[in-house]
Amino acid sequence: MKAAANGALNLSMADGWWAEAQHLGGGWTIDATPEADNSKSVNKAHANAIYDLLENEVVPLFYDRDPVDDIPYGWVAKMKTAMQNLAPVFNTKRMVAEYAERLYFPAHQRWLKLNQDDARRGIALANWKANIRKHWNNLRIEERIPKTKDTSPKNVSALSVGESVSIQAVVHTDALFPNELAVQIYHGVLDSTSEIQNGSVTQMEYQEELGGGKYLFEGTLSLNQTGLHGYTLRVLPSHQDLQSVYELGLITWA
Repeated sequence: MKAAANGALNLSMADGWWAEAQHLGGGWTIDATPEADNSKSVNKAHANAIYDLLENEVVPLFYDRDPVDDIPYGWVAKMKTAMQNLAPVFNTKRMVAEYAERLYFPAHQRWLKLNQDDARRGIALANWKANIRKHWNNLRIEERIPKTKDTSPKNVSALSVGESVSIQAVVHTDALFPNELAVQIYHGVLDSTSEIQNGSVTQMEYQEELGGGKYLFEGTLSLNQTGLHGYTLRVLPSHQDLQSVYELGLITWA
């Protein structure tokens, strides 16, 4: 990113800043599809893609020089594109501004909020965290049979694209309350080892108290692409003053 200001060209995977910048020119994107889902196949595909770019695009462009002044005008044009399109957008000023706007300023506002009125909210949050940690190990999830909107049983293993199914979860807890819990459906496409890849999260809504420390939650799972999919349920702590549901490092899976 820093080198773009000096006309250096990029040869990279479409991740990080280059995922956003690649369409602006000033470099090449390594685009490779591995034959299998393992590190050896991925490395081989990436290596072949790099060699292909070097052989067919990068090296020929660099050595395609004017016979009179020996200047690679195509390469120079690409350098100018990098300097013109990338440097004004991807630079230290933008980086520092994003740090400030997305991290530093919100953190300062949160500090002010938690410390006002002799840190009343901060003390309440600390007490709440202690109570969550004390009772979290007693929490467990029980999944209900999925239902369609007409309440008939639904075979989740045979959904078509565009269909949806309602998932119910009964959360058992000894001393926690529904508004302290973020109950979620974690779902996505399965890989060759039946693990969810690049999973998505769907929030489940609180429905009713079932008695005996049991609470019913429900959410809708929609299928928007073909393939083998999987899902599971999970619970995380939830509080309006938490910076993130992951702040306490607590999570319970079904």
